[in-house]
This record gives sequence, structure tokens and C-alpha cells, in this order.
Amino acid sequence: MKPIAFMVAVLLLFTSAAFASPSTTQADSQATSAATPSANATSAYVRFVHASPNASAVDIYLNNEAKATDLKLAEATDFMAITAAPYTIDVRPTGAASSTKPIYTTNLVIAGGVSVNLVAVGLLGATGSKAFKIAEFMSDRGPAQGKARVEFFQTVPNVPTVDVLQDTKPVLTELKFAKQAEAHLNLEPGSYNLELVPTGKTAPAVLDLKNTQVAADTIYTIFIIAQTNSATPQAMILTTNPVEASATLEGTP
Repeated sequence: MKPIAFMVAVLLLFTSAAFASPSTTQADSQATSAATPSANATSAYVRFVHASPNASAVDIYLNNEAKATDLKLAEATDFMAITAAPYTIDVRPTGAASSTKPIYTTNLVIAGGVSVNLVAVGLLGATGSKAFKIAEFMSDRGPAQGKARVEFFQTVPNVPTVDVLQDTKPVLTELKFAKQAEAHLNLEPGSYNLELVPTGKTAPAVLDLKNTQVAADTIYTIFIIAQTNSATPQAMILTTNPVEASATLEGTP
């Protein structure tokens, strides 16, 4: 599947003087945990994202079938439907024959009714927690009830644990490298001043998302990425619509 580029240093999709003035509504956060698929769910959705700072373009295979080809840093596929099942994931340099040894391989079980981002993160040649891998990030694509759902996923190995501030007040805390966030934001449509800062602090901003505009019934997945491991973090924003059949993540609205 042909990837779609979404890298934005300045949030052109969301920042404009023509947008509505910042909302005074404080963000509602909703806790996230493992998705609970419906009992009869036999299909799932996956989206592939390239966020590894030092990996060149890659092809990603599920059970020996290429699902994402020529995927470059700051590119992603659309969500695609697959059968809920165990999968072997292989990652190869773009154009390498499927018979060649992958640069990375792993096994996982994808449950029915979920929407999962399979994200290439970490550094080729590194070891330990910063090593290249495919990280799983669940997206809640259940009904948004007229609100905007905003999710964050931190993919830069050298960025510390961060909090999300709205108008200088923390609304999400302790976003860690390549880890599922414990909550997401449910926002009324409008414009918001958001910042990512080191956990427990109010400055300096790791990523400035001031004047971020969000629309009703839209899911925004914001990946914190960098062109190199030492570069200034940037926002890669993917949008999608709710899917009625998709399992929702547990939590309190």
C-alpha cells in the first residue's frame, strides 16, 4: 500500500488566524487500557507508521505478505482491515526480496475489533530500550459523541518522559518512549493551546502545539517524532473517523 506523508514542523492543518479563538473548555481525559473486542469480532484494523530516526525506507510484511512498501520516516499507511489472528511481522529494507533475512522480526496476536498502529521506532544498531522495533499503539476509534479525540504517542528515544499541558495545566502525564499512553483527550471542537513538556515541569516546551484546531467526530493521533535522534521533535498528525464496529478502550468519559 502506498504510504501517505504527514510530517509537519508547524501544524499547518491546525494553526491559522482564521480559526476560532481558543476554547475555555478544559480537556476531558479518558483512561485507556487494553481494548475489549466484541465476542464475535473476527477482523481488526492496522496502520503502519515509520518513526525510526535512522532507518531508511522499509517494507513491512504480515505473515510473508507485504502490507506496507517503501515506507519512509514520517509516513504512514491508512488503516486496513485484516483478519484477527497471530501474525509474524518482518521488516526489510525497501526492495529487498521477501526471501532475505529481515532487519527485524517479531510475533504478535492481533485481537478482533481493535485498531492498532504498528509503529517502527528506535534506532538501528542500538541495543536495549532504544533498539529498533515495532511498537503497538492502540487507537480508540469508537464513537466520539460529537467531540474530538486526541491521542499522543512518543517515538523519539532521547526525549524524556513528557506531560501534555493545556493552557499551562497538565491534562495528560508521563508519556513514555514507545509506550501506550494511559489516557487520551476528548475535546469540544475548537482551538486549544497545547504543549509537551518534561514530566512535572511547565517549561521548556519539548513540542509546542499552540492554537491546535480540532473538529467534531474526528480522531487525531499525534506522533512525536524526529528526523534524527538528536533533532528537535516534531508532530506527525494522522486523522481518522470513528468506526462503529471498532472496540472502544476502557475508561471513564
